[in-house]
Amino acid sequence: MSALPVTSVTAGLLGLLALVLAIPVTVLRFRTGRSLGEDAPGLQVGVRSHANFAEYAPIGLILLAIAEHDLGSSRFVLGLAVALVLGRVMHPIGMRMRPPNVFRAGGIILTWAMIGVASLHALTHLSG
Repeated sequence: MSALPVTSVTAGLLGLLALVLAIPVTVLRFRTGRSLGEDAPGLQVGVRSHANFAEYAPIGLILLAIAEHDLGSSRFVLGLAVALVLGRVMHPIGMRMRPPNVFRAGGIILTWAMIGVASLHALTHLSG
């Protein structure tokens, strides 16, 4: 069994979400013949949804692993994991909706909150 079960499950879920976000972009690039750029209809939203995921998910996972290493599979760690996964699922849904919308804003707020709280934990653990 994994020493970091919450992080392992979270990483698995986020890995699948990464594929869900990446595959349609690749398919659309193939269909439109656009290997670079975002100028094909629908491509910009897909590219930015995937890029935003790639920008935030890795640091969230690293911080989650630090918290789980320090605290075990506690409710705090589970809450961080839920916030990260929910935030990363909500944001790309919101990217496909007209702004303003609760999914895009809520997704990034959950993600930022998780990263902020987990970062503070990581920093305070050093001094404690």
